[in-house]
Parts: sequence; C-alpha cells; structure tokens
Amino acid sequence: RESIYGPVISDHIAIEGSNDRPISLRWLALDDEDRSLDAFVDTIRAKNWTSFVSGMSTLRTPACNVVYADTDGNIGYLTTGMAPVRRKGHDGSKPVAGDGTFDWLGIAPTSVMPRVYNPKSGFIASANNRVTLKNDHLLNPHDWASGYRAKRITEQLKSQRPLTMEKMKTLQYDRQSTLYIALKSTIALKSTLQALKTMSETGDREREWLRELSSWNGRLDADSRVAAVFVTWTHVLLASTKNETGGTLPSPLWLQNTFAEVYSAACLELAAAKLREALDLLYENWGGDVVPLGTLQRVVFEHPVLKETPVGCFWTRSAPIGGSSWTVNPSGGLLKNLTNVKAVAHASHGASYRQIVDLQSLEASQFISTMGQGEQPLSKFFDHYFDYWLSGDYVAMRSDSQKSR
Repeated sequence: RESIYGPVISDHIAIEGSNDRPISLRWLALDDEDRSLDAFVDTIRAKNWTSFVSGMSTLRTPACNVVYADTDGNIGYLTTGMAPVRRKGHDGSKPVAGDGTFDWLGIAPTSVMPRVYNPKSGFIASANNRVTLKNDHLLNPHDWASGYRAKRITEQLKSQRPLTMEKMKTLQYDRQSTLYIALKSTIALKSTLQALKTMSETGDREREWLRELSSWNGRLDADSRVAAVFVTWTHVLLASTKNETGGTLPSPLWLQNTFAEVYSAACLELAAAKLREALDLLYENWGGDVVPLGTLQRVVFEHPVLKETPVGCFWTRSAPIGGSSWTVNPSGGLLKNLTNVKAVAHASHGASYRQIVDLQSLEASQFISTMGQGEQPLSKFFDHYFDYWLSGDYVAMRSDSQKSR
C-alpha cells in the first residue's frame, strides 16, 4: 500500500502501535524527480571547486560527507544531499500524524549545507561527526558519530607533519581508543582502584586488571586481552545507563561527560562494580580466563549469492579483528549481547575500502578493498586482497598498463 506520503512500511515491518494507525515513509529518494546520477557525472567532469559544488548541488540522496582536492593544492569539504525543512517540534526522528500538521515546508537550499574551502588548518578531517551548528534550525541534525574518530584524526594530522604516504597508511589503520584516553582521565583509573579496595566483594582479580588498564597503551588490537576487558567494561557501563537515556544504548560521549560532570564516590563505585561484572562475563563464558579481543569479535565476509546454499561456507572468509565503532579504523556493531559474550560478535560495518591519493604523482596512489576484484568464487582474484586489508597493507592504484599485485 501507499499513502500520499509514501509506502506504508508498517505492512512489512513490525512497528509497535501501528495496528490501529498505519505508518508510511516520506523519503526524498522515493520522489519522482531525482537527478542524483547526474550529480555524480557532473562531479566527475568538474575542473575546479566551483564546478564541483555545482555538480553536487543536484544530488538528492544519499546525504554524504564529500571531500575535495585538486592538483593546485586546494581542498574542500561539502555536505551533500537535500534536506527537508520541517515544522517546529518535529525533527524526523519519530513518527507524526499524517493529517498535514507536520507536512514539510520545503527543501533547504543547498547553500545552507555545511561546507569549507581551504581552511586555515591546512587539512580537513571528516568521520561522520557533527560538523557545524550553523543553520541547525533548518537542517535539524540529530544523528551523528560521537566524534572520537574525528578527534583522533585531527590530532594525528596536526602532529604528524609533514604527512607522507606511510603516515597516512598508519592513520587509516589506527586502532587507538580515544575513548580510553578520555575515560582514563575522566574516571581516573587510579581513583577507581581506590574504590575497588574499599569494596568488600572485590578480589585480587579486579585490582590486577585495573592495574593492567592503567598501564595499557589504549590500542584495541585483536590480540590484546586488556582491550577485551576495556571493550566489555565500557559496554557494560553503557548498558547500565539505558534507563537514564530512554531505553537506548547511549553514546560513550554521554558516559564520559556524565562522569566528568557528576564526579563522585558513587560514580567510582559504579565503574568499579561494572568492571567486576565485565570480568565475571568474560571469565564465566571463556573457561575461566580473559581471551583476546579478536576472540570476542570477528569480521565475516559471505558470498552474496552462495551464502544461501549448502556450499556457501567454502567461500566465507572470516578473521579476528580489533577496533571498535570509535576508532579511526572502525569495527562496528560489537558485543550487543552482553549476557552471552561467548556468542562471538560479527562486525556489522567498517572500512570496506581505503585509498591514499597522491595528487603530485597519481601513479603513486594506493588503495585496498576487503576481498578481491572478482565475485567468481573459483577466481584467484576472489579474495586476494583479504590479508592485505587485515594487515593494513595496500596495492598500487594504477591508471596505466602496469600490473598491480
């Protein structure tokens, strides 16, 4: 079924309360007029920033963070896609009555979308983070990443001058937890250790792991047992605050700010208690010991067609993986089921493609994708990039006749 607003999605998706009132979806991508393909063609032909912005102005959906660079040394950033102008009291995050009360007022002009050209910093860092407060009354933004990845990228771009190909490879593969650095100072791990000492139920195990956390380098490597403790601990802490955030898992930034603003003995005792709970989960589910982070979470690639067949497992590729949703090299959607940590989590999203473009010498540019260049399962190119992608290696991005490995 369809309504004047769009398809009735409650016919296909179970939505609480939709039995008496059907719910439809109003989405710009479903409109009859859509020149999004023209936008990509025009952008490919762009010769400068002005023609690049003009080309992107017709992109309707999806909304994207787009960065620009040219051989003259100019750089730019542009938020693309079209955004509806909604009435006051409605930001699009929840269903509203379809009686016209909350009908869109129009489409926001592309000129109000966030953009920057040749910033004084000399670089642009973009990682799905909130980019501006300007024009929020028109755009109603409410869904963005917490900013840990963007913060780490910005710090590294500032401190690693001059930037080189090797430094950019290291940054793209970076699994340093900025969340750990923030919580280490905010929660004050040494103070948490003091809180543990005063808790009668605390044993040597908790104190030992807190000491390990205090001296840890903060890298969420797949082979790190301390990383496994930290990731489980932060997830248990976040899960314990769901009632205070409307029943949803809050951003770790909310947790960090809460500890910073309401720093008290009660906060430290909560952190200590949740560390004990996290260790109980790990020890009980993994034979009385803490396993490396890569044992708890894996990346899995299934063949899009053969995965539905009995032989699909022969063409499935899987490996332990580090990182989290908040590291520059992300591994998202992990440890959702904290009652059964032994149910190994599969990464739901991550960096499926990486590239480093050298605009002074295009033939020196490099890239890597997740599996290979062929979907044919018997081809030698089916998974020839998989190990490179895991280890942070790259291959040459050739535009001439030279062979790429």
